[in-house]
Amino acid sequence: MTAENSPPEAPVSQVSSPTLVPPRVKPKMAWGRRIEKIVLALFCLEVGGFLLIFPWVPQWGDNYFFTFAEQMRPFFMSPYFRGAVSGLGALNLYLAIVESVDFLGSFLDS
Repeated sequence: MTAENSPPEAPVSQVSSPTLVPPRVKPKMAWGRRIEKIVLALFCLEVGGFLLIFPWVPQWGDNYFFTFAEQMRPFFMSPYFRGAVSGLGALNLYLAIVESVDFLGSFLDS
């Protein structure tokens, strides 16, 4: 091949070299946001524990609202309804754990 048919070579200054990207730094969490996470985690923990356990105790049937709607008692006393309420409690407990892990992770990132 002749020099006329060969592709032009790029000058050395135009050849790109790999660049290093700095690691992403998570911004520090403000104290107001940390207090908000603590309060939310404690609230979810308390509500979750209550909703998980209370439908299965005998006091569940001693409900003030049954005096107004006695026909709803079989629905509220159903194990399916009680299980659904306990499921909401488990969901609240999960949310409390997630918020706690995020809160503790903010200290590790500092």
